[in-house]
Amino acid sequence: MAAGEVAENVVPSTAVTPDPAAAEKPKLAVDSEGLRWFLPNGSARPLAFGMPEAEVLASLERVRGPAGKGVNQDCGAGPVQYANWSDGLSLVFQNGEFAGWGLDRRASGALATSNGVGPGTTRATLEDSFGLVTFQNTSLGSEFAGGGIFGVLNGTGPEAKITDMWAGVSCVAR
Repeated sequence: MAAGEVAENVVPSTAVTPDPAAAEKPKLAVDSEGLRWFLPNGSARPLAFGMPEAEVLASLERVRGPAGKGVNQDCGAGPVQYANWSDGLSLVFQNGEFAGWGLDRRASGALATSNGVGPGTTRATLEDSFGLVTFQNTSLGSEFAGGGIFGVLNGTGPEAKITDMWAGVSCVAR
């Protein structure tokens, strides 16, 4: 190749070399009992409802970065503390213990159950994944309950998508 010519179809080496740090990050999943880290070595570590707030936050902030924090005095379950991240994950703490989690539409494609159910998932996939799911029209829209997880869909048909979901203590107002 002569000086000044540009090679075509050359991919920079950084584009083909996987980022080892990304491969080593644990993956977070939500479930009806709390949260669960899936570690790069194949093991899983639960962050169960009832764990101390400080322990849960330390674990999450170590990997996810600092959370926004506050207090909700008007929650139907009584006063709660919360922590949230810009990707749609929020946690609820009560009496110093992890009590609930919530996901909103910002979590679509990023956070879900271990079998992939999360915001953006269709009603058909939700029913296939959870088995028995009940639906009810409320002031929030089409609410569902299945496997200890609750949420809202943006419609009622099989292609309706989950917009929000939660488990444990929630401050969902109807």
